[in-house]
Amino acid sequence: MVNNERDKMDLYVEIFNTYQSKIYHIAYSVLGNDYDANDVVQDTVMRAVDKIDQLKNKNKLEIWIYTIAYNFAKLKYNQNKKNIKVEQYCIDKLKYNELLSIPDNLIKEEARMFILDKVKCLNPKYGEVIYLYFYKNFSYKEISQELKISIGTVKSRLFRGKSSLRKMLSIDNNFDSKKWNNENNNNIKKLKGM
Repeated sequence: MVNNERDKMDLYVEIFNTYQSKIYHIAYSVLGNDYDANDVVQDTVMRAVDKIDQLKNKNKLEIWIYTIAYNFAKLKYNQNKKNIKVEQYCIDKLKYNELLSIPDNLIKEEARMFILDKVKCLNPKYGEVIYLYFYKNFSYKEISQELKISIGTVKSRLFRGKSSLRKMLSIDNNFDSKKWNNENNNNIKKLKGM
C-alpha cells in the first residue's frame, strides 16, 4: 500500500489530521499531561504509517489507531511510574549526614533558585502562574485578577505547568534550558504546521 517515502509522508499527514485530536484525548486521559500526550500522538501516527500494510480489515482503521494510541499511552505511563520509583530510590540513598553540615536555609534557597530558573524556561503562560502561586503566594483568585483569566484557567495552567516542570526536572541533572526550549518550540511548530 505504501510504496515510497512520499506516500508515507502523505499518509502520515492524512492520519495525523484525521485522528490527532482523538489520539491526544486518549493519551491525555491516561497520562494526565500535555507533553506526554503529544509524544503519544507522534508515536501512534508513526506506528500506524509503518504498520498499515499489516492491517487486514481497512474498515477497522480507526479502532486500530486508537488501540495503538492507548497501548503507547499505557507504556509511557508505566515508564513514568518506573522513573518516579528510581528517583525516589536515589533520594532515599542520599547521604543525609553530609547534608546536615550545610545550613538548612542555604539548601532551601539554592533549591528555590534552581527551580525558579527552570520555571523561567516554561511556556510563559504556565511560568507566570507557577511564579505567582509558589513564589509570590498568590491565591487562585488573586492570580485570576492579576492575569485577567478565570480561576479554572488558573488551575489548569498551574496543573499543566507543574507537569511540565516535573518532566523538565526529571530529564537529567545536566538540564540544558536552551535545548528544552528548542525541543518544545519544534514540537509545537510541528503540531501547528500539520
